[in-house]
Amino acid sequence: MKQSIIYLIFSLLILSFSPFDAISQGTPFEKGKRDIKLGITYREAGDFVNAKKFIDMGLNLVDINNSFDSRYWTAVGYEYLGYVYRDNGQKAKADDYFRFARDIYRRIISQSDGSQVAIDKVIANLDVVLTQEVTPGPSWKVVAPSVERGTIMNVTNKKLSTLPQDMPDNLTSIVLAKNKFVEFPSGLDDYENLEYLDLSDNRIQRITSAIGKLTQLHYLDMSYNRLAEIDKDIAKLQNLRELNLSNNRLKIIPASLCELKGLRLLNLEGNSLSYEDVMNLVRCLPGTNIKFDEYEKVEETVGFE
Repeated sequence: MKQSIIYLIFSLLILSFSPFDAISQGTPFEKGKRDIKLGITYREAGDFVNAKKFIDMGLNLVDINNSFDSRYWTAVGYEYLGYVYRDNGQKAKADDYFRFARDIYRRIISQSDGSQVAIDKVIANLDVVLTQEVTPGPSWKVVAPSVERGTIMNVTNKKLSTLPQDMPDNLTSIVLAKNKFVEFPSGLDDYENLEYLDLSDNRIQRITSAIGKLTQLHYLDMSYNRLAEIDKDIAKLQNLRELNLSNNRLKIIPASLCELKGLRLLNLEGNSLSYEDVMNLVRCLPGTNIKFDEYEKVEETVGFE
């Protein structure tokens, strides 16, 4: 925690005295910066739901173009999303965001208006963070319900095949990883304020139309299931920023995914998708970081008998 606080103070000092503020106060960009700073503060206080919420909101406002300011603040947002995931023992997700942040920092450091010494230190720190092991603890903890914070429920590895009884009404984050669900959980669509949903490592074969009611979702993890089909109503999730469909049985990418223009991260690794389908998705979602398997080009040869 001491190290995190040091990095937080260091980052905020840079931000306070930064020459990067070429964009005037009171703009949506400035609000985005404030949201990211507020998210960092929530993270230090241990309120991970609001930390992720405000960093997400900030990223939507600062990731507007290829200017130094925009790229810099996007990297800051990604970096601290990485810390939020790391704090919750989700090393793989954390490392993804740390790499995104480090890549952006490295690209902008050569710009003449960049503070090279300061960003060099941030990159060096991320290099260290990416080599550290994370000891999983109680990742998502249940907090007292409130209108502002909502409630987090983590029921991981409990051999569930149906939703637990007496779930709080105001859940905003649900983790049901490593259970025995064979279908999208019945009743989950009642939680229309849900922002975070992790159903990874189950046996689910299909995302049903019920997904369309969860319009407030920012994050959906369906990795390590048996998905072969995704209902078109997934297109209704216009607030979705991260979608993990890795390690399933998908052979076709639903066209409705192209309607999710707000996606920042889409993971399709470990499926049986054609190269053409993946490239079509890359074209229709130009602002999304898409992770997919490598494809080897096979040269056709003509033989004569």
